[in-house]
Amino acid sequence: MSLALNQIPKSVKTFLFRAILLFAGWKLLYVLWLQPINIPDSQLTALIVSGSTKLLSLFYPAAYYIYHTIFTSAGKGVRVEDHCNGLEVMVLYAGFIIAMPTVKKNIWRKLAYLVGGVVVIFLLNIIRCASLTWIIYNHKDLFVISHKYVFSLLVYGAMAGMWVIYCKDRRYVA
Repeated sequence: MSLALNQIPKSVKTFLFRAILLFAGWKLLYVLWLQPINIPDSQLTALIVSGSTKLLSLFYPAAYYIYHTIFTSAGKGVRVEDHCNGLEVMVLYAGFIIAMPTVKKNIWRKLAYLVGGVVVIFLLNIIRCASLTWIIYNHKDLFVISHKYVFSLLVYGAMAGMWVIYCKDRRYVA
């Protein structure tokens, strides 16, 4: 067993150690402290709903929202639940970037990818929620496959693509 561990490159061991530590730390922080007081879920969901409503207003000029529910002129409401706000995807992306061993002089690159990637995921989630709302109004039969599979594939695919771009240039990764 120890022989097998000795064959694992140091950078891989560092990544795995950081990733496990970050995951455990996040879960403890979130489950024990943040989730019971609904922070940042409620605030993030409100931002997603607001952005989605603004995007939907291109198709439904009278679109509006109340708390976490988006309405159109027809009066139909679509509620965005906290677990659909993209927080876990943002944390997963950020955790990967943080856990990745990086050459110290390139910490600004890591920070740029961290912030930029979270912003991209946030914007994709606004598009996702607005699109799902549009699908509910216009093609209700496509909602389940779109919600569970199509948009999940797109968001996770974008996240994986950003990881690949970040890791591609070996000059920056330790």
